[in-house]
Amino acid sequence: MRAEPVAWYYSPVAVLVALFLVFGPLALPLLWKSPRFTVAAKVGVTVIVCAYTAAVCWACVRIMGIELAHYRELNELSEMY
Repeated sequence: MRAEPVAWYYSPVAVLVALFLVFGPLALPLLWKSPRFTVAAKVGVTVIVCAYTAAVCWACVRIMGIELAHYRELNELSEMY
């Protein structure tokens, strides 16, 4: 019996690019449907993607806080003149 070929989008490279560079956690179902990863690898990559996503969200919140502080400072300076 011959095994069916696996679609290109289930390749480890395509899945990892989708997870870390394109779709983030929205690509997790692609990871879990891929037959080319073991269950342990799927769990490990899922944890890494969740941590990576949390770090990116935290960084965005921090950047927005810094920018808001700059905006308020500039607004106060413009009111002085």
